Amino acid sequence: MAILQFEPDEEIQPLAICAEAPAKGERVYAFGSPTGFTGSVTDGIVSAIRSGDETRGVLPEGVYDAIGFDREAVWIQTSAPISHGNSGGPLVNAKGE
Repeated sequence: MAILQFEPDEEIQPLAICAEAPAKGERVYAFGSPTGFTGSVTDGIVSAIRSGDETRGVLPEGVYDAIGFDREAVWIQTSAPISHGNSGGPLVNAKGE
């Protein structure tokens, strides 16, 4: 976590959050800094929308609870390449949500 303080020249708009999960087949974009290369973007589609219970079934026993995954969570499976360093960066739709 970081706290940033600056004096912008104009008003900054927050990143919009989707009201609902993207649809299967929808184009998405992943942003990050793989291996320190800042400002990288990759694209792909939403391959599937998975439930927490479905995701739990593919992880080794005990991992799900040890990491604290939420059984009620909705998981987005994407074909967008997530390189080392992109993990944790935003995944957005064409509207930037």
